[in-house]
This record gives sequence, C-alpha cells and structure tokens, in this order.
Amino acid sequence: MTLREFRFALTLFALVALPVLLGACTAMNPATGQSEVTFVSPADEKKIGQSQHPNVLAQFGGPYDEAAIGGYVAALGGRLAKVSELPDIGWTFTVLNSEVVNAFALPGGYVYVTRGLLALADDEAQLAGVLAHEIGHVTARHGAQRQTRAIGVSIFSAAAAILSGSSAVGQLGSQVGGLYLAGYSRDQESQADALGIRYLVRAGYPPDAMAGFLKKLGDQSALARKIAGKDEDEQFSWAQTHPLTSERVADATKLATESGVEGPRDPGRQRYLSEIDGLLYGDDPKQGLVRGREFVHPDLGFRFAVPPGYMLQNSPAAVVAGSKAGDVVLFDRERDPEVAKRYAGDMARYMRRNWLRDYSLEDFRLGPVPGLPSATGRLTGTLRNQPVVVDLVAVELRPGEIYRFQFVTASRRYRGLERAIEDSYESFRGLSAAEASAVEPLRVRLQETRAGRTLADYAALLPFDDFKIERLAVLNGLAPGTGALPPVIKTIQAGP
Repeated sequence: MTLREFRFALTLFALVALPVLLGACTAMNPATGQSEVTFVSPADEKKIGQSQHPNVLAQFGGPYDEAAIGGYVAALGGRLAKVSELPDIGWTFTVLNSEVVNAFALPGGYVYVTRGLLALADDEAQLAGVLAHEIGHVTARHGAQRQTRAIGVSIFSAAAAILSGSSAVGQLGSQVGGLYLAGYSRDQESQADALGIRYLVRAGYPPDAMAGFLKKLGDQSALARKIAGKDEDEQFSWAQTHPLTSERVADATKLATESGVEGPRDPGRQRYLSEIDGLLYGDDPKQGLVRGREFVHPDLGFRFAVPPGYMLQNSPAAVVAGSKAGDVVLFDRERDPEVAKRYAGDMARYMRRNWLRDYSLEDFRLGPVPGLPSATGRLTGTLRNQPVVVDLVAVELRPGEIYRFQFVTASRRYRGLERAIEDSYESFRGLSAAEASAVEPLRVRLQETRAGRTLADYAALLPFDDFKIERLAVLNGLAPGTGALPPVIKTIQAGP
C-alpha cells in the first residue's frame, strides 16, 4: 500500500467509524456502580426486548395458557424486580409452553421461564433464585455490553480490512468477535449469580436456594444424558461461555455463605407445590405426545411407532427419533396446502414430481402403509463420510394431509434394521374421535407419602418405561436410595 493509498484508507475509515464512535457514551452500570462505555441506551434496550419478544414466543411454543401459573410467576418476579436497582423499567415475566428446562432474559426487562423448569424446581425460593439470576443479567446490562462489543468488533474489523486492503483480515476479526459474543461470558454468568443472591436476600428468601437449584439442574442434565445413552461426565468446550454446573454450584454456595443472613428463612415449599399441582409435563397435546416408542397426535388424529431402541423427540417443525448407534428417523408434514391438494390421492406423483423430483429412487413401490394412499422409495449415498441407506415414505391420512418419513440408516446396519423400519411406517394410522379424546397429557401431581412406602414404590407408578426411580428422585431433589421421604412429593400422572 502506498502512502497515498494509506491516507485515503485512513480517511475512509474515519468517515465510516467516527459517527459510530461519537455515538458512544459513558454510563454508570446500575448494578455494579461502575462506568462503562456503551452504544446502547436503556431506551434502546427496551426496543430490543420489545422487538424480540414475539420471536421468543414463536420459538418456544407461545406462553403457557394457564393464567394462574402465569400470574403467580409474574407476581414473584415483580417482587424480586422491586428490590433490584431497576424497579421501574416495566418488567415482563412470561412462562413459556416448553418442556425444556430453561430460563433467560432479554434487554429491557423481559424475563422468561419454561414450564419444564417450573416442574423441576422444589420450592418458591428455587424459582425465585432463577428469576433473580435473570433479573441480574438485565440490571447489569449484559445485553447492552454484548451489543456494544458487537459494534466494536464490527468497527475494528472494518478498520483492519480498510487499512490492510484485505477482506480476509476483516472476516477474521468478525469470526473472533462472533466467538467472543457467543452467549453470556463466564464472568457475566457469575455476576448474575451474585446479583441474584443479592435480590434473594433482599426479598426474604434463603440465599442458598440458587445453589440448590443449580445442583438439581446438574442432576437433571446427567439423567437426561443417561437416558439418551451419552457420556455422564460434564463436558466443557473452550468456546462455551457458561460455567460448568459444578463450578456454579460451588461459587453460589460460597456467596450464600458470605451473605450474612442468619437464621432459617421460609423457602415457600407448600405454597409453590400447590401452585404447580396440575402443571402440564412433557409434550403439549396440541403439538403431539411422545409415549415411549410411540408418537401420538390427538389434535391431528394419528399415531405411529419408531423402531426399538430409538428415542423420540418432538418439536414444532418435525418429530425426530435416533438410536444410540446414530441412525435417525425424521417425520414431518407437507407444509404447503396447495401442494398437498394438488397431489391428493397420488403419492407416487407427489414423491417423483415434488418432494424428491431431483432424485432417482430405488425400489419404488405403492401402498406400503396399509389402508392409506402411500408410496415408498430408497436412496443410497454418503453422510458424514459414512455410506447410508435412506428409506422415504409419503402417506396421505386425509385429502390434503400428506405426512413423510425419512429413515437414515448406516449401510452396515441396514439389513438388521430393515424389518423394524418397515414395521415403523406400517404402524402409521389415523385415530378415531374416541381414541383421540382418550389421549391424556402428563401432569405434575402431588402425592402424600405414607409410612413404610419407599421412593421405589411411588416410582413404579410413573408412566415411563425406564429409569423410574432416577426420574422421581431428580424431580424431587432426592437421592435414588433415600430412606425417609418428605410428607408430600411431586409425581407424574396422566390426566385431563
């Protein structure tokens, strides 16, 4: 680069970057009292939260539609927000209709907790600890910090590209910045824990409630990995920004010990359990239900089973089942009603001219699903450097309703699974009105314990096929071999 080119590039960078840099200001962080350079004002944070709120609802199944639970969580969150450094920003607390155990916050005071997390918590104090932690992310302006860093990375990536004359340098800066911005940093998570304990104490809850729930979260994650047949040891990637659960438990326990709170505080167990009695557990019937190897959708009126050894997982977009060996089943629906109407009754034409028009199918045949218009074909290829066989099935349940199966199986295992795959798609059938109305969701129910009864006795009644004792133990924060049981425990039952 010549001196003239360098001066021109420097001038260009100044024209691009200076207006942005001049827009930055120094503001005091309300939670820490420290001065920070920021490009994001509190008003900007509110706009970010407002704009992203509908997207969060769409991604997580919308708000949980039982008003009593939503009102309870909003009231609890409001009490915690009131003792924070930002009591008057207009907080919004939402229970999401998702069985996944999760909680998070958006800038501007938007806090979310899933019904899956509500089922896992043992008392009001544990839920308060989760909400207080998320409030801490907002009061410490972690979202604004992340946005400010993103803007800074973009500016200096542009600077590197302009001054060096190389787009590769700018791309490298953006990649490094993207890695740095992947979620909250470990320091931010630890700071949110500390702030959460501060708000717990101010609101009158036991300071160790957060540590107790973090331990439960670790136990639940370990059980989920065990059920899925994965490594039970905690794994940590260097690019991961959240601390390990074990580290957070230790840190939160230390902070609780140092809080200076003396004497016991009511964790609100009875009050909390009465609020979540009847809470929907697992899948929502409106999105279909997983029942062992079987998937049942009472609203759409069908059911099918996956091969033995496969674990089902439901989502709004598709149903996925996988084996421990890595073979996969994908089930979904033709989303375009015009396409489904155009190919009504002719699944062969649908597969060849629409769904799989760019592929040459092997072993094509009609009628693989008994009693329903259907067609099947097979593809062979390579996936992740491994030869695979893909069985594809299209079936019309009713005029204008086309459903699709994709069975992806390693070639070396295919012959041993071929009959099970056929049994799976042949099991697809419609439900009668009586069958659909008889399908009941799972709910959290309270169970009074009796002298002489063990955890195993109550676990035997759970509507699951495996790990019954472990599931009930984690749900109630108990050791699997525990002796004395609390007077009331949570259990899971099918019911309206």
